[in-house]
Parts: sequence; C-alpha cells; structure tokens
Amino acid sequence: MKLIKSILFIFAVLLVLSCVYFFSVLRKIQPDIEGEIRVSGIKSPVHIIRDKYAIPHIYAENTHDLLFAQGYVTAQDRLWQMDLTRRIAGGRLSEIFGEGTVEVDYFFRVLEIKEIAERIYKNLHDETREELDSFSSGANYYLESGKKTIESVILGYEVEPWNPVDTISIHLLSAFDLSINMDEEIFAIKALKKLGEKKLRELLPVYPDRASTVLPEDIMKLNLRLEFLNGYKIAREQFGLFQGKGASNNWVVDGKRSINGRPILANDVHLRIQIPSVWHEVHLNAPGINVIGAAFPGSPYVLIGHNERVAWGFTDAMADRIDLFIEKVNPENPREYWNKDHWEKMRIKKAEIKVKGRGDNNEITREVKYTRHGPIISSFKEGIEAVLSMKWTGSMVEDQTLKGASVLNRAKNIEEARQGSDYSKIYTLNMLYADVEGNIGYQLIGGIPIRTTGKVARIPDSSHGSFRGKLPVVGWGDEYDWRGFVPGDDLPHLSNPSSHFIATANNKIVGDDFPYLLSNTWAASYRYERIVSLLKEKEKLSIEDFERMQADVYSAPARMFVGAISRVHTDSPEVKWVLKQLADWDYEVSSASVPALLYEVIKMKTVENTFKDELGELYPDFINTLNFNYNLMDKTMGTADTHWWDNINTANLESRDEIILKSIQDALSEIREKLGVEKEKWAWGRLHRYKFAHPLGEIRLLDKIFNPKSIPAGGDGDTINKSHFSYGNPYDAATVPSYRFLVDLSDIEHALAMNSTGQSGNPFSRHYSDSIEDWSRVKYHPLLFEKKQIEKEKWKELRLRPM
Repeated sequence: MKLIKSILFIFAVLLVLSCVYFFSVLRKIQPDIEGEIRVSGIKSPVHIIRDKYAIPHIYAENTHDLLFAQGYVTAQDRLWQMDLTRRIAGGRLSEIFGEGTVEVDYFFRVLEIKEIAERIYKNLHDETREELDSFSSGANYYLESGKKTIESVILGYEVEPWNPVDTISIHLLSAFDLSINMDEEIFAIKALKKLGEKKLRELLPVYPDRASTVLPEDIMKLNLRLEFLNGYKIAREQFGLFQGKGASNNWVVDGKRSINGRPILANDVHLRIQIPSVWHEVHLNAPGINVIGAAFPGSPYVLIGHNERVAWGFTDAMADRIDLFIEKVNPENPREYWNKDHWEKMRIKKAEIKVKGRGDNNEITREVKYTRHGPIISSFKEGIEAVLSMKWTGSMVEDQTLKGASVLNRAKNIEEARQGSDYSKIYTLNMLYADVEGNIGYQLIGGIPIRTTGKVARIPDSSHGSFRGKLPVVGWGDEYDWRGFVPGDDLPHLSNPSSHFIATANNKIVGDDFPYLLSNTWAASYRYERIVSLLKEKEKLSIEDFERMQADVYSAPARMFVGAISRVHTDSPEVKWVLKQLADWDYEVSSASVPALLYEVIKMKTVENTFKDELGELYPDFINTLNFNYNLMDKTMGTADTHWWDNINTANLESRDEIILKSIQDALSEIREKLGVEKEKWAWGRLHRYKFAHPLGEIRLLDKIFNPKSIPAGGDGDTINKSHFSYGNPYDAATVPSYRFLVDLSDIEHALAMNSTGQSGNPFSRHYSDSIEDWSRVKYHPLLFEKKQIEKEKWKELRLRPM
C-alpha cells in the first residue's frame, strides 16, 4: 500500500509539473491582443481593433508606425509561418528538422534566393526600403517581448529576428513556385527520346505543325541526366511546392452591366491547400493610405483588395519565366562547360548546411555550380556529358515588385493602379482593377524575357526553338540567350472595353500574332468560358450573381466526356447503371453527387488505361504535367482510331470502347474498395476531401493538435470553384481557392471576402481554423472598412503607445 501511495504521489507531482509547464508554454505562445502596450520604435499612438473575424484594423498617424504595427500583428498571428517560409527560401530547414530536409536546403541554396533578395534590397527605392524596415522592426519587437510559437517550442529552437531581406525572399519563393513549366520541359525531352517526335507532338497541347521538333543528333546522344536535384521532389511532396497547378479566376463588369451602375470585381486565387492559410487579412489606415485585403504573412502590402477608390485582383498569367539550358561538360574537367568556342570555368561556391541532431559534426558542405545561364539544377555523376542549368527572371536584380505593391495600395484611380505594374519583374500576373469613377481595366504585369533578336518571338524552324518553352534549349551558343524584357508599354492591357466586362482564368491571353513569346503553356479554357457564359446570362449583374459564380461547380469537360462514353455498347447491368447515372446528370461536380464520383474516377482510369502502357516509367511524369496537356483527353476521346487506345502490352488490338468499358469496371472496383458496395453511401465528397495539413501534422499525435478534421470537397480542376487533385495522388484536393474577394464599387465599404482557414497560426486559438466550414460552403464575411462599423463588430482592442 505504501508503494502504491508513493507511485500515486509521484504521478500526481509529474502531472502537476506537466500542467504547470503546459500552461507556462501556453502563456508564452498567446499574443497580447488587447489592452495597452508601451512600445519603443514608434512615434505616435497606434490603435489596433480586431473585428469578430480576428482581422486587425490598424490606425496610425504615419506610415512608419502603421507598418511597424502591421509587422507586430502579423508576427502575433503568423510568426512561425513567416519563419518557415524564409527558411525554405534560404535553404535552412535542416537547422530545425534535421537530415530529412538537407536535399531541400541544398536545392534552395542552389537557387540563391537569399543572395538575390539582398541585391534587390540594395537596389530598392529608399521609401520602399524604409517601409520594409518598419515592418521588420514591428515583427522583431514582438519577438523581443519573449513570445514564442508552439512549433518552435516543440522543435526546440528560437526564432531569429526578421529582416527586410526575408520579406523579399518570401516573394521570390512565391514567384518561383508559380514558375510552373520546368516539369513539362523535362517530361517533353524524356518523351521525345522514348516515343519519338510524332507521339510527342500528339501529347503536347501547343505544337506547331510546321515546326521541326527533333533535337540535334549530338544532343540526343549526350549522356544527360534528366532529373532535377532531389530537393525539388521532396519540396513538392512534403511542403506542397511546385505543384504546377496553381490557378485563379478574376472578372470585372462596368456600370452598364451592374445593377448599381458601378463596377463589380471578383477574384479567387487558387493555391496549394495548407494551414495556416497562404493569406493574412489586414486593414491599414494612416495619412495617404487606407487599404484592406489579403497580404502574404511577412510582407507589408495588400496584394488582393481595395482602398477608398480602387479595387484589384490577380491571376497567374502562365508566362514562361524559366528556360532550361543543356550544357556540355568537359570530360577532362567536370568544373568546365562549353561556351561557344571554348571551355569556361563554372562559378563554384560552397553551401554549408547546418543539420539538427548531428552533434558536433552538424554541418554538411556541398559544392554549388553555375554556368553563365544560372545554377546547375540536375544531379551530377561521373561520366555525365551534359547537365541542365536554369535561367529565371527572379534573378534579375533590377526588380522593384514591392515598390509596385506600395504604389498600388495608394492608387486613386486605375491609371495610378496601372503605374504600379511598371515595377514588377519577378511575377507575371493578370491584374484586373476598377475604380469608383466607373472605370475597369486589365494589365499584364511582370517580366517577360525577350528570347530572340528584336521583337520576333519565333526562331527559324531549323532548330527546336519554334516551340520554345516545351523543351530545354542548347546552352553553348547564344541563339537562345535572353535579350532583356518586353517593354512595359508592349505588355497586353485593356481599358473600358466595349464588351463592358473583362475576365481571366489562366487562359491564353494573346493571339499568335503577338510579337513576343509569352508562353506555350496555358490552362484549359473551361473555367474562362464558363465565367464568360455566366456573365452574359443577364443584362445586369449583382454581387449576389458573383457569389453564385464563385461557388459554381459546373463542368464543361464532364459533358464532353460523358457524351463520348455514352455511345459504348454493353450487356453488363452495372455498366448500364453507370451510364444511366451519367446520362441523368446535370454536370454539377458537387460533393454529394454520385455521377460526379463516377465521372472523376472513370476519367482518371481512362487516362491510365490509355497512356500508361506506352509511357511506362514516364507515366508519373506525364500525370504530373497533365494539367499542361489540357486538351489531350478531349482530342483523344473524340478520335476512335488513334493508336493510343491499343494496349501495347497485349496481343490484341484494343478499341476505344474496350478501353472505356475497362475503365468503367476499374473505376467501380476502386470505388467499392474505398467506399464499400452500398451505393447509397457513394458520393464525390467521400473520396474528394479538403485536408488542411500543417507541416508538423504529419507526426502522430501532433496531427491531433495541428490538423483540422477533413471535410467533403466539391468541384475539380475544371470548375470555377476549383479543387484540383493529382492523378498521381488521388483524391484529396491539392489546389483550392485560397482567398475569395468580391467588391461592388458603388458600395466599396462593404466588400466581401473569405480566407480558407483562419487568421491565426496558433492551433490553440479560436481563429486557427474557424473559417474552413464557411469557406467550404462559399459563405463570405464582410471586409469591414468604416471605423464606426468596425467598432461595432469589435472583438479585441490593443493600443500601442510610444515610450
């Protein structure tokens, strides 16, 4: 009995100590969001009101104090997210995660994002540098208060002070993440070697019939390793980067097409699914600026939103901002590469990567190699005759993107908004904007490389340059070198069109007669065409119409696909049941829909049964780039006699109907395996889920803290309400509308928005995941703009006073 009492006593003591420790940690990670704080570093009092959605509305008497306070509240909400993002960009993940992320760190050290950011910072306008400095000072003041994040406590490290260069780094990382066609170029050259020119021509969506596609024979014979550095793949799998599926929608109508006589603008930005959200909502108010909307955590500017007179939104323009170059390596000296007429020394530096958990020997040193085009990004082994180097627009140090964002936040009309676009080089975006005077406009912004002499975008057909951007190019001559950027005045733009509306959805934005090469890779036109059709349904549109549009899950390709497979003949009762379900379908890919479930799984199985046999080991690369090959299945389904239908691994000559019937049977087998045999329990949303996963949520038990419960998802990669999933990892949503924004310029003070998760990055906060349910149902919250209304909807209030 005495022993039992001793054990119980020890257990009780340990329990008390654990509780004390837990609550002490909890106190350290909870920010002070109400009351009054004396602050060194500000000149005048700052008033911060958080509304019931936890959005901070910051009122200051000057820009320095405003951005200082923004840095402070962003650190309160998203400090660890800020730290993680800059660690990815700077190649410093292994310092907190250990050896599992060394390859990721090495890949990002190769990119030199931090070094590029440092050069950009030195070249920024003085005013922009001051603004970044102010934001950083505010974030660091929060750090100096002794506050921590739960993630840094678990991982056992201290978050370092924030630096203005870190802000630039996270923008560079975002821009590189959207540079999507590298995978496509690698797949194309692999497929060319394996399948030949004719089949490659069929696989690629944009392929001029007149163009010669055969690489010079000496290149085809080179021992060239066609794989990226391992860290590229790991970053994609573990951190959701480089998915190549980011997309977005935006549209705007002018006063003649709106019921209130003023423009209405909509934007929804499709990015990887994650928690915390990609975006942090904020309202900034000081003399000369009054802006509200979504910002990157770690950056002081509203990227999607409105001020008192102008509203704006963006989609990715799908421009080709990266070229891969094939570089010959000197067989007698692997540190040299061929440049025109001589062997040239590579630029070589050491990457010293600190690794947690290695004791005294906690540093791994590797060589990083560069050619005149940029870093070598393919793995290198003895006997390799050629490598891949990469040239990227983000490495051009004259970039002033953040200056442009600052100008945009203060714009008084669409002309000033357009002026902000003059500064950007690292992104290429479709910007739509509108002002309270009734004007609407479009501007392509960003740095578009000029890849040929003068203004001619096409290179003679004597080489593969006529489909530039589909294959890596020769690196030892100068015919593929960049010759500056497309002048800003030559970039596509539009003001107050006669159609009275403008829309973009990552679709092709210029005709073939445009004098510069923007891209050979565009998103499918389905979302764009659906948006336009809905805009034309009514003579006058309301913001409620825009709400319904952002929630729309109608699928045009589903109608085409079902029409094609409905013609198959079968005696199978279960296949007949499937065809009947699809025939009665309205092509709404809702989460509760059985026909949507059947369509999605059958289509995936049809792709697999049609192409996997010929592609073999290239099939994983193919499905990863299938989003680029957007019209491939449409063309294939409409052609009964194409060779792709035949399975080369069998003695028989399979027909289209045989492959379709097999795909239906395979789909039914998979659905039964995953959902059971009871059809009344079948629904698209039971397979297709929104899973918001935190980086630490992969660890057992920690997933209970960091990962919200998954919920059913509707839509797919072709619907306006997009929820793309990868055929390589079905069926969870990988790309979603990370932020939705609507504004009627006749009532600009009452814009609507929704973030995908919540304002806070703290899993113990009530605002960590409180937006997910409403977001999944496309239910908006108001972006409160008037101080009187903000006071009425107040949740917490904090005042910063100078010491």
